[in-house]
Amino acid sequence: MRTLRVSNHVYQQLTRLLGELTVQSGTMKTFNDVVENLVSRRVILPPEMLKHIQESIIANKQLGYATKEEFIIDAVQRRLRILSGDYKLIKLPKEKYEKLESAIREMKLPYLNAADFIQKQITQKKAT
Repeated sequence: MRTLRVSNHVYQQLTRLLGELTVQSGTMKTFNDVVENLVSRRVILPPEMLKHIQESIIANKQLGYATKEEFIIDAVQRRLRILSGDYKLIKLPKEKYEKLESAIREMKLPYLNAADFIQKQITQKKAT
């Protein structure tokens, strides 16, 4: 067993992670368990990517990401859904998407946005 010195800030983060790990497992955990867990599941991303993620979170607060981890988890989950074959990614130029949104607003159609319009068109088509 070795002693590890950490700052108060790191200690607080480890304590938070200890609580999360204990809740997830349903059993008492130790700081050693937290460190082993962190080491075994780490993913090292390039600094430029982490900076871009942080900038995206700040620029798009309306999306609700509070941390880089939340953003990364969501991105990975979305990619896995596409790779599962259960979903199909449709690439549409932003300009055309915005034109559709504008047309929906101008015609005062009962849709929230272009995505809502497309989803409801598909749903209605399936029902008929």
